[in-house]
Amino acid sequence: MAGRFQRTITFPSPRPDASCTTVATKRSSYRTRSSSLPVRFHPIISNLDDDVASLRSWSESRSSPQAGSSTFLLVGVDLISVVLASLSDLLSHPQAADPLRNSPITDPYLDDLMRLADSYDLFRISLINLSHLQGETQAALRRWDSARLASAVRAQRKASKDIIRIATRAKAAAKTKPPPPPLEASVSLDSTGVIILPVVFCDATFALAAASAELISGLAVLSNEATSPIAPVVSTGGPVKLLKIWWIVDLMRWKSRARRRAMERKKEGGMERSMERKVATEKLEGLKKCIIALESGSEKVFRALVNARVTVLNILTPSI
Repeated sequence: MAGRFQRTITFPSPRPDASCTTVATKRSSYRTRSSSLPVRFHPIISNLDDDVASLRSWSESRSSPQAGSSTFLLVGVDLISVVLASLSDLLSHPQAADPLRNSPITDPYLDDLMRLADSYDLFRISLINLSHLQGETQAALRRWDSARLASAVRAQRKASKDIIRIATRAKAAAKTKPPPPPLEASVSLDSTGVIILPVVFCDATFALAAASAELISGLAVLSNEATSPIAPVVSTGGPVKLLKIWWIVDLMRWKSRARRRAMERKKEGGMERSMERKVATEKLEGLKKCIIALESGSEKVFRALVNARVTVLNILTPSI
């Protein structure tokens, strides 16, 4: 007669999305077998911890040479997607349901996820608006319509201020604090998951909120930098005020000198204006590509946040 075998649970290690080509660390595929409750050194939790650490390292690297660039922002949205994928794997683990269901932080945690999802919903709307304004600015720059260009730059800078307000809202989305540690010196294995998992969830949510604020505010900075070469061009070009000269000889001499200097300034100004126009066009084109990529990335993050919230709701109200 065959002996009895211990029942095990098989799960794959979380891997980054295939489109996240900018993430430097990619895990090799492997499978792990475990029949214990997820604890701190369980593979799913340790992978989530590694992803959160990478995300924190990105959001705190403001002094790096690439900080504020479009490449920097795209790496950030990829890292946010990786953390959400690992968080979804942990929420979907069958033995993680009871610790989360019995934790006092579950309801506030649902509110955190909802606030983060709302921030990304507003961010997606702002991306659409900013894309329209960027196209308007670029069209006015091509035609060199000073009045239209000045109006487009003002509107784009106003949109950047609105985006910064969304970043502030995203940073304040994570409000749930992990439960305090138990007073007992020794904790049984059965209660380990009840203690560890809420801490892991709160830690990941705080990292997501901080990184999201850095990502959203980074786009506002990138937008302002794209319009900075245009600002001096828009502000110049006013009529020159002439001093009243009552002596005819001095007036003729002044006109001759003024005409000569105006021709020299026009020649130099034409070259400078051409260079400024070229730099502004390149920056606006880079902003356009960044907006298109962030629209896709923010859509993915928004859906992942909604799915995570639905998973927690299903844990609280299991089907009979």
